[in-house]
Amino acid sequence: MTVSQQTPVATLGVPRIGRRRELKFALENYWSGEFSADHLLSTAKALRAASWREQHDRGVSKIPSNDFSLYDHVLDTAAMVGAVPSRYGWKAGGVPLDIYFAMARGKQDGTAGVEMPVTSMKLMGLAWPQWK
Repeated sequence: MTVSQQTPVATLGVPRIGRRRELKFALENYWSGEFSADHLLSTAKALRAASWREQHDRGVSKIPSNDFSLYDHVLDTAAMVGAVPSRYGWKAGGVPLDIYFAMARGKQDGTAGVEMPVTSMKLMGLAWPQWK
């Protein structure tokens, strides 16, 4: 009997970006208009499956679910419970990606129907959005 058969092994998840930063590149290509939403979502789906498979193959017996996010877990929760500010024009149902990312990073190309210019501020080496 191996140790993994005797002792349950659990993780909190793995980095969602992918081994070769696939999520980062898919997001950047989606934001620039080079990738469709379907391509972004299929990349995310493949990364989730690869993450689960790798954990299983390494002997993890308690694999977490819902540990993936396209951008931010707090934003995911806000979208899940419908906590979308009225200025985004969202009424009901699933929150479209354009509104999701507009809430996250101020993407304003007219598709979300919101005008909220955003700049970035560097703090502790990280870029933080600042709304004007």
